[in-house]
Amino acid sequence: MVVPSRLESLSLVALEAWAAGRPCLLNGDSPVLAGQAQRGGGALLFRDPAGLGDGAARLVADPAEAARLGEAGRRFVALHYRWNGVVRRLEGLIATVAGAGRAERPADRG
Repeated sequence: MVVPSRLESLSLVALEAWAAGRPCLLNGDSPVLAGQAQRGGGALLFRDPAGLGDGAARLVADPAEAARLGEAGRRFVALHYRWNGVVRRLEGLIATVAGAGRAERPADRG
């Protein structure tokens, strides 16, 4: 999967590719994509057309590396973006915010 946009936010298409165990070539000029690649471990970064070509050639020439990157991405998505995990994080966030809101109200004290 190639995500060429340097203005990309969180790339859902990269997450979909990783969920399917496929490596990605991501534009390294996007701080969000670069961070996503670093955290997920399932991508090579490029910054220009030559870098894109080099990355594509590298993945074609080394199927084992492509498989390793795809598997790293698949594990990342399974750990962070499956529905149950997302729901747990949202519930935790809501509980934290609700608890902080209560702590700030004087009527709740004592």
